[in-house]
Amino acid sequence: MLTSLDTIGDNISPRYGGGIVLTLPLSRKSERAAHKRQKIAVEAALLELKQAEEDIIRTIDTEAKKVRSAFAAIESSREARVFAEAALDAEQKKLENGKSTNFQVLELQDRLTQARAAEISAMTDYNKALQDFYYSEGTILQKNKVAVELK
Repeated sequence: MLTSLDTIGDNISPRYGGGIVLTLPLSRKSERAAHKRQKIAVEAALLELKQAEEDIIRTIDTEAKKVRSAFAAIESSREARVFAEAALDAEQKKLENGKSTNFQVLELQDRLTQARAAEISAMTDYNKALQDFYYSEGTILQKNKVAVELK
């Protein structure tokens, strides 16, 4: 009986053949390059995240400063209105005593109207700044008592 190794040398069964292909990566260059690319991608993603966090913090800080400024404007416009009211009252008393004219009273009424309009404008600006602050902070829905239900 002939074994398969015996038939190879004698060329008895030439129709059959076989082979082995063995591949061994010796350097692993592609794996190292892929690892480096992945590492760089992770570092870039972390850097983008840090930049986004800084942008959010900067935006919130800017909006907080706007809120403080708008609140101070309310206080100053309120004081201006109070002083305009006091000046008008004093001028009306002078008019009643004959020491002033209608023109001066009308002038002070106009100033009082302007002071009231400035106070209302300052309150509007404050409310807008406050809503912008809540928006940048991410709490605008909670502050306005809006509930979102996801289904």
